[in-house]
Amino acid sequence: MTNILVIDESRMPLDLDLAIRETLAICFQKDADYFSKQRGWHGSMPFYTVYMQDDDGKVVAHASVVDRTIRVGMTPLRIAGVQNVAVLPQCRGTGMSERIMNEAVAEAFRRVFDGGLLFCFAKLVKVYEACGWSIVENRRVIRIDENGNEVALPEGSLPMWHALLRVDLPDGDIHLQGNDW
Repeated sequence: MTNILVIDESRMPLDLDLAIRETLAICFQKDADYFSKQRGWHGSMPFYTVYMQDDDGKVVAHASVVDRTIRVGMTPLRIAGVQNVAVLPQCRGTGMSERIMNEAVAEAFRRVFDGGLLFCFAKLVKVYEACGWSIVENRRVIRIDENGNEVALPEGSLPMWHALLRVDLPDGDIHLQGNDW
């Protein structure tokens, strides 16, 4: 259970996809029906996935990364969009989330992303700050909703940034060039 594995979405076997969806359904119970059918939030499918399995093949920790070019002000950035970070309840408090997130960031650096972006609730900010993420403050984050309308990020969803090739975000509003992930 100590090995962290990375897999490209194009090489994702069906049994692993199912195991990940089962873990997501346990960790995000209000969205269990959604995750029983798919893993990509708002249709944003992962580019690669970082995960840990126990000896029985159960996925105990997981994070996926979306490859997205966004715009900050007038500057395009290639972003590693982290989605669906999950650790099974019985495994929480063991450092798995930090290990998974650190590997997701290291892989994004190897794949030459400008930076990482994720969206979380206030109660999780400290978890991500411990992994080197920073809250993006005083900026509008614009997404394109299911109806094609430009709208703000949902209330309570906090954007966080992790520097990779770019140290700082350029000035200006953040336009996700699609829905959030």
